[in-house]
Amino acid sequence: MKLHDAMKELLGQFGSTLLQESRLFSMLADYRAFSDYPAMRQVVKELVARRYLSELYWRSQEESREECLLYAEYLRKSLRKTRRFRAEFAGYAVYSVLFALGFVNTVQEPSDTGFEPFEKPQERTEPEETVRKTGGNGQKAQNAGGSPSNAEQPKPQPAGRKNDSDQLLKRGREAYSRGDYALAVSLFRQAADKGNPDAQFRIGNLYYNGSHGYQKSYKKAFGWYSKAAAQGNADAQYIIGNFYYFGYEPCTASRTEAAKWYQKAADQGYSTAASRLAKLKGVNTGSIPSAAGQAKPQPQPAPRQNYGDPLLERGRKAYSRGNYSEAAGLFRKAAGNGNADDQLRLGDMYYNGSSGYRRSYKDAFECYLKAAKQGNAKAQYMIGSFYYYGYKPCMTDDAEAAKWFRMAAENGHTQAKSMLIMMKK
Repeated sequence: MKLHDAMKELLGQFGSTLLQESRLFSMLADYRAFSDYPAMRQVVKELVARRYLSELYWRSQEESREECLLYAEYLRKSLRKTRRFRAEFAGYAVYSVLFALGFVNTVQEPSDTGFEPFEKPQERTEPEETVRKTGGNGQKAQNAGGSPSNAEQPKPQPAGRKNDSDQLLKRGREAYSRGDYALAVSLFRQAADKGNPDAQFRIGNLYYNGSHGYQKSYKKAFGWYSKAAAQGNADAQYIIGNFYYFGYEPCTASRTEAAKWYQKAADQGYSTAASRLAKLKGVNTGSIPSAAGQAKPQPQPAPRQNYGDPLLERGRKAYSRGNYSEAAGLFRKAAGNGNADDQLRLGDMYYNGSSGYRRSYKDAFECYLKAAKQGNAKAQYMIGSFYYYGYKPCMTDDAEAAKWFRMAAENGHTQAKSMLIMMKK
């Protein structure tokens, strides 16, 4: 089965929350989704391990289709830039997910059926050197034209600092792709210390996420991101913008500073930064005439995303920072307010056993049911899935499953529509 078809079928059976689970990779392998394009195994493994698919899931729940497509395009470019995956493989992986989510109708499949997902390094053409021979008397022989060659040959120069760091970064990527994370992190750190901006960005990520032996520290992460951003790394420039946008330590929230860094990243084609910048400019366009007839900026509230509930908004920000325990607590409090989106999110955490919550289908079902009764299409689809597959505390009941799938389908849930069609066959 093709990767995009397998992805769509799995999400149709288990819901799009499957994008947050590490088992997705093994499930795709069970569906033989990598048989036609073996190189895709490495690309999808990277997407799952780095939780890119989890981020795409959250965006699909909370942002418009256009914003999701912008993020997907950024992700495709990021896979090429940071991991050096070939364009056709990176694009096929990302757009297979969009296809499964119903955001696109067609997917461009790769033309290569090989095993190598990485771009081949460009061969360097070195200038031909004049071959010199030494005679028995120690004198240099004449050149091919027969005339003496008095010009001194340039002496080999030691590799520059940048070339050293590039080699260290390359070796680090190779070690990472083999799964030798300790060696990879060591090589990234050496390259970062030598001033390589891509490596500095990676070290910033390690401090930001508190991974691979690095203790979580936003302050240290900001320091490394700043070094990379100063050298023009667009990813780092965008992250710096986020630090100012959300007011992460050690920064104070500043729309002006955030816009400055988003602009730098957007100028390099960073679509997500351009989208965030457009939102910021939209917030700052209001003005009132002053006494002198001049336009005077009108004070604006701090930019907020419409997540429906202040607690949910704080929980989403905590989740984006990697503080899953704080996020889970905020989601739990938000769910107690009776908001359907909050209850759905809490149900997802029980269903997946994530963010410090032990997996409990019973608790997940209760949360989904509360959200479903308020008309939440995703929750209605999940209730239908519980009855269809007989997850505890439900018994298999096709009639009850069809009832809930029909409710979700009427509310526009595409996977629910597919399930109804399948059940009629």
